[in-house]
Amino acid sequence: MIGYYHAQMAQYSTDLVERMFSFVNGAKAYMEAAGRYPEDDELHAWYLSYAIDCMRNAGVSIRDFNMALIDLREAVPKMMKMWTVSALQQGGRDEKIQANLDSADNIMKRVAEGTYPVSL
Repeated sequence: MIGYYHAQMAQYSTDLVERMFSFVNGAKAYMEAAGRYPEDDELHAWYLSYAIDCMRNAGVSIRDFNMALIDLREAVPKMMKMWTVSALQQGGRDEKIQANLDSADNIMKRVAEGTYPVSL
């Protein structure tokens, strides 16, 4: 809930610095929330996905972004063993996670090509 609060504050902020810090705080809160669930729980992957979304918007370091991305890639297959069908899945969980993975792949491809501004 705290991550959601910060993400919403960021979306509606007109101050660019406040917006960035709200996304950073949202990412931190979502990462903390993800860590409170077992790796095979759907909420673990769900919160990692939202953390990545906040990180992308905040412009965090590519190292932190990539670490969260790796965690999400490892969590999804574990989640699918138990949570193939759930209310969250029926509400679009898999599409949201896949959209974040696709966007992150695009960013990492641009980093490898040297066309993405990188902060380490």
